[in-house]
Amino acid sequence: MDELGGMPDIGAKLDAWRALGADRLHPARFRLIDALAKRAPSYDGDARRLLDERLARLIADYSNEIERAQAAHTAADSDREPAHRAPNAVDSAAAQGSPYRSPLSELVDLLSSRRTAAAGPHASIAAGATACRRQNQGSNGAITAGPQAFDYQ
Repeated sequence: MDELGGMPDIGAKLDAWRALGADRLHPARFRLIDALAKRAPSYDGDARRLLDERLARLIADYSNEIERAQAAHTAADSDREPAHRAPNAVDSAAAQGSPYRSPLSELVDLLSSRRTAAAGPHASIAAGATACRRQNQGSNGAITAGPQAFDYQ
C-alpha cells in the first residue's frame, strides 16, 4: 500500500498486528482500519487527504490501545509471585498423563452439576417426562399420545 503520514506500508503493519493477534483486541475497529486502508488509495485530492488523516489517527489510536493492553498484561504477570503463577495447563496435564481440559469445559461441567443439584425434587419429574416422550415417540419423530403414555398412579 501507499505510504501514509510517514508510515510505510500500512498493509504490513496490519499483517503484523494480525500475526500478534492484536486484531482481536477490538475487532470492529480493526476491520474499519483495514477497510479504510484498502479503499483510501482509490481516492484523490481532498477526499484522499481526509481519509489518510483519519486512517493515521485510527492507526495511532489502535497502536496506543495495543501498547496499553501489552503493558497491562506485563504488569499483571509481574504482580504475581512466581510461586503463585499457574503452570502451563497443557504441560501439567501432559505430565500427569491426563487430557487437557479447557476452562470452558470445566465451566460446562460446573454448570451441569449446579443445574442437577438445583433441580432437586423436580429433576425426577423432568427425567420422567423426557423418558415418557422418548418412549412414545414414533419412528417419524411424532409423539403418539395413548393411554399407555400416562402414569395414573
